[in-house]
Amino acid sequence: MAGRRVVLRLRIRRFMCEDASCGRRTLVEQITGLTRRHRQRTERMRSALAEAGLAVAGRAGARLADVFGARASRNTVLRPVDALPEPQPRTPWVVGVDEYAMREGRVHGAVLVDAGTRRPVDLLPDREAGTAAAWPAERPGTEAVCRDRAPFFAEGAGMGAPTAVQVAGRFHLRRNLGEAAERCIFRHRSGPRATTTETAPERTEGQAPADGGSPWPAGHRFADRTRVKHATVHAFERMITELQGGRLPQWTEAVRADDLPSLPAFANGLERDLAVVTAGLTLPWSSGVVERHVDRIKMLKRQRYGRAGFALLRRRGLLAS
Repeated sequence: MAGRRVVLRLRIRRFMCEDASCGRRTLVEQITGLTRRHRQRTERMRSALAEAGLAVAGRAGARLADVFGARASRNTVLRPVDALPEPQPRTPWVVGVDEYAMREGRVHGAVLVDAGTRRPVDLLPDREAGTAAAWPAERPGTEAVCRDRAPFFAEGAGMGAPTAVQVAGRFHLRRNLGEAAERCIFRHRSGPRATTTETAPERTEGQAPADGGSPWPAGHRFADRTRVKHATVHAFERMITELQGGRLPQWTEAVRADDLPSLPAFANGLERDLAVVTAGLTLPWSSGVVERHVDRIKMLKRQRYGRAGFALLRRRGLLAS
């Protein structure tokens, strides 16, 4: 089909305005769904260009349009995207919020996702508390806000939706736990080398090692500490997967009693936001669905190569989902 042209011959009516004061001398009849005033392309062609612009942005959209025989520049491909009406979703009663980077380490925005439909409802130009608070304040009805434990989102949710339940995202809790466990292991990275001179009890050939195949016997200082760390980390993981937020105080007390490196600092951070973390470990809502949209926004941003502004990114983020 590339290179072929279809010619449509239409017979339409032109009306004359008899009012001398009227600025429009003639009025041309339009065909619904096919033509529009002051347009050089049909409605179907405009829709095709808009879809190409939403999918792959300007330059790649122009190349895609050339494949189906509609030569257009990158600006012509993006112009129908700017003319598309913005979606008007209902106010979500559970909204997830997270940040994305427009310029890594310098400029950040925020994306809000309806946890029920798993679709984005808005993109914010920054992550300031005032901006995050204005959105739910203008759209009352939000009953829960799923967020990470960043202070600007906590303050914004408290100001914009003071009656809504704030829920810590389990994705971020699991990631923070992994970082704390990694620091704890890093502190003991020289443990096995330092204890290799200790003699282990002899065992006969073919005898399975104690403690489920571990080469370190029970009573070995390094082995016992490793088992305690392993059990502590997996106890928190079970709270995440089984939604057992009521066990959080017992877990934090056990962490302090064992005095494991890095984990007490993680437990202290949880207690500073205890109600939100407990809700995240108890309620079925989570901000994990937001992470998929954050990755998609990164892809849309890279397609533009930084040449377009926030307005185009927001429109593509909302309409191309």
